[in-house]
Amino acid sequence: MDIRDYENEIESLKKGLEIQIGNAESEIKALEIEKASVDEEIKQLEIRQNDIENIQIRSVPTASIGPVKPRTRLNVLLSLVIGLFLSVLLAFFLEALTKRKNEKNPSITDGLPNARAQEFEKENPREC
Repeated sequence: MDIRDYENEIESLKKGLEIQIGNAESEIKALEIEKASVDEEIKQLEIRQNDIENIQIRSVPTASIGPVKPRTRLNVLLSLVIGLFLSVLLAFFLEALTKRKNEKNPSITDGLPNARAQEFEKENPREC
C-alpha cells in the first residue's frame, strides 16, 4: 500500500469518527433531557412523601361489637313523613288543576252551595 491509500483510510476513519461523535452528542443531549425529567419526578415524589409522613393516626380502628343492621324504625318514620308531605303536595296540585280547569269552563252552578247545585243540575240538565 502506498501513502495515498493510508491517507484515504485515515480520512474515512476521521469521517466515521465524526459521525460516531455526532451520534454520541445527540445521545448525550437526549439523556440529559431524560435526566432532567427524572429529577423533576424525584422532586415530586419527595413532596408526596413529605405529605404522607405528615399524616398521623389518632386512634386504632376497631371492629363493631355487634352486627350492623338497618334502622327500621327510622326508615319507617321517614317514609311516613315523606309520604304525608307528598300527599299534601299532591292535594294542592290537584286543587290548583281543578281551579284552572274551572276558570276555562265556568259552570252555572259554581257560585251555589253543593246541595242546591245538585238540585239545579237535576232540574236543568246540560246539553253536551
